[in-house]
Amino acid sequence: GTSAEVTVNGEKVLSLPSAGVASVDGVDYPTLSEAIAAATAGDTITLVNDIIGISPVTIPAEKNITIDLCGHTIEAAVRADNAAKHYYAIDNYGTLVLDDTVGGGTVRARGIENLESGVMTINGGTYQSIDEGNGGAAVWNEATLTINGGTFVSAYRGSSSDQYGAGCLNNSGTALITGGTFTGNSARTYAIISTGSIEITPAEGKEVTVWGVHGGFAADAGTAVINGGSYDSEEYYGVYVSNDGMGGDPAVAAVTINGGNFKGHAYSVWIGSDSNDPVNSTIAITGGTFEKPLNAQNNTREGAIAVSGGTFSVAVPAEFCATGFAPVANEDGTYTVEEKAPEFDGLSLNMLVIRRGVVNGYYELAILSGIDTLNYAEVGFDVEVYNNGALISSGNYNTKTVYRSVTDGAGKTWYPNDEQLNAANCNYLFANVMKIAETNKDAFSSDAYVKVTPYAKALDGTKLTRSTFEIPVSIFFGA
Repeated sequence: GTSAEVTVNGEKVLSLPSAGVASVDGVDYPTLSEAIAAATAGDTITLVNDIIGISPVTIPAEKNITIDLCGHTIEAAVRADNAAKHYYAIDNYGTLVLDDTVGGGTVRARGIENLESGVMTINGGTYQSIDEGNGGAAVWNEATLTINGGTFVSAYRGSSSDQYGAGCLNNSGTALITGGTFTGNSARTYAIISTGSIEITPAEGKEVTVWGVHGGFAADAGTAVINGGSYDSEEYYGVYVSNDGMGGDPAVAAVTINGGNFKGHAYSVWIGSDSNDPVNSTIAITGGTFEKPLNAQNNTREGAIAVSGGTFSVAVPAEFCATGFAPVANEDGTYTVEEKAPEFDGLSLNMLVIRRGVVNGYYELAILSGIDTLNYAEVGFDVEVYNNGALISSGNYNTKTVYRSVTDGAGKTWYPNDEQLNAANCNYLFANVMKIAETNKDAFSSDAYVKVTPYAKALDGTKLTRSTFEIPVSIFFGA
């Protein structure tokens, strides 16, 4: 910006700072509004002084500009019609980029607003919502917003009995967050609240940190996709999902968590509502680390939480597992879920076990199972052998051969619809022979057993199972 100089005999002896507050192309302007009016498409407005006591500055829809805080402060005035509230510092209807290339730049106000046709991008700076217990947000978005960095703070704590609390971001439009720190000091509201569409995907080398006294992130309606970041709370939850909002469909918030770290006071994630019943919102968890339990309030829909991935500090309740998944306890003390093989009734419910005695130095057992059609790539048995309580071997015995009937060594003929197979839908048998060498008989403990799971592999490669059987090894030996 420009400055006033005092010279003596042609030599500069004193330089006074500019009386302006913002500069465009080297020209200083006494107000930010005048600088905005002078700026043309693509121009950067650079603050050269602090601006204290500002009323809302409007960015018209036709403007496409950048404001660089450049280490300076913008502070809003108290509203003339309500001494309990400050003005919003900026109302954007155009295309606006906010940055702070020097560091230390701060906006202190009820917040900044992105409205109607506004397209706002925030790359840096600190944005503080400073009203006490009556709402507002450091960034209030009803349009299109991208946050690539910056610090966002709600300054006032208040109490949970306040009617409203100030947040760091209130989104009812479309928002993308790739970086930034969100610190919600309000005891009444969450650091980030969304009733629109929001995606949080930390860019390479950047972090997204969301912390709130009352809670970290809340989705009251709309959609949210969380691909990373950290979420924590002093009093409540890292992530809260409800149907308290007034978005396009206030009855539903759909949240997908693909990654991130989730804490909270007692629960990492909570879905429910204290005001609406039923709660039809959903959370799908495919990844992430959860340091506290998940919880669904008793007014939520069936399947409100669907977990198909992630790492958890406590076991995932079976009712929270996505269809086809089951909880797993890991050796390191963490918990995950794993996909279960699909079950279907095209396999016989039971399996026949036929002792064949000793054949060529081996104790033999024939196993038979039934299948409904020939429309499978293969059929077979997954086999695990346990001795002294430990798994000692496993294998897969597959075949493409099936039979209309099988005759055992005693001359009995078995058919697919035999009542012992419990296979009303089956038209074919498949079989295998398991063997134990006579010389290995004494190597097995009295409680040794073989676990057998008949399967059919569909033409698309899907492995289908129905039942698993444990066969005592003693049956091989005629016990």
